[in-house]
Amino acid sequence: MVGVLAGSRPGSVRQGLRPVLIFIARILVVVVPIVLWQILTDNRVMNAFIFSQPTRVWQRLLAWLADGTIASAATFTLTNTLLGYVLGVLLGNALAILFTLYPKLGRIYLPFMTAINAVPRIAFAPLLVVAFGYGLGGAVGLIVLVITYFSFFTSYGGLQTIDPLHLDWARMQGASGVKLWIHVRLPAILRWVVSSLRLSVGHAFSAAVVAEFLGVPKGLGALISKSINLFQADGLFAALAVVALMVFLIDMLIRAFERRFTAWAGT
Repeated sequence: MVGVLAGSRPGSVRQGLRPVLIFIARILVVVVPIVLWQILTDNRVMNAFIFSQPTRVWQRLLAWLADGTIASAATFTLTNTLLGYVLGVLLGNALAILFTLYPKLGRIYLPFMTAINAVPRIAFAPLLVVAFGYGLGGAVGLIVLVITYFSFFTSYGGLQTIDPLHLDWARMQGASGVKLWIHVRLPAILRWVVSSLRLSVGHAFSAAVVAEFLGVPKGLGALISKSINLFQADGLFAALAVVALMVFLIDMLIRAFERRFTAWAGT
C-alpha cells in the first residue's frame, strides 16, 4: 500500500505543478516583451516617439483612471457590445429557425446571405454610423450586422447537422411540431451558440471598437482614434491595453459559463 502511494506521488506532484507552470508562462508572455520594449526604447534602438514606452503608457493609464476617462469609455464600449450581441443573436437565430421551418424560403435567400457574408462588414461601418447616428446606435448597428450573420450560419449549420434518426425517434415517442423543437432542435441550437460564444463575443467587441474608431465619438475605439490623430503613441497603446484586458476578462467569464453549461448538459 505504501509502495502504491509512493509510486503515485510524482505524478500527483506534476499534476499540481502544471497550473502553476502555466500561470508563470502566461506572466512571462506578457512581462518579457514589455521589459524588452522598455530596454530598446531606453537605448534608442526603437524610436520612443513612434513606439512610446511602457512607463509612458502606464502614466497615461493612471491619468485616464484618475479623471474617469477609462471608466466612461469602457462602459460605453461594453454596453454597445452586449446590446448589439444580444440583438444579433436573437435575429440570427430567428432567421435560422425560419429557414428551417420553411426550407423553400431558405433555398431562395441562403445564396444571397452567403454572398453578403463574404463582404467585410467593416465596409458598412461608415454607412451604419451615419444612418443610426454618431452615438450608441451606430456602433450597435455594426455589431448587430456582424453577429446576425455569424449567429445565423452557426445555428443554421447546427440545425442541419441534427441526425434524422433523432428526429424520427422523437416522432415515434409522440413529439411533433412544438415538442420536436423544444426537445430536439432548440437544444441543438443552444449547444452551437454556447460552443461559439467566445468567438462571437470577440467579433462583437471588435465591431464595437471599429465603429467607435470610424466615427462614434465615445468608447475605447474613439480613444484610439483620438490618440492616433494627436500622434500620442502612449494613448494608443494604453487604449489597446484596456481593450485586451477587457477581452481577457470576458473570455474568462465565458469559459466559466461554458464549464457550467457543459456540466449541466451532461456532455
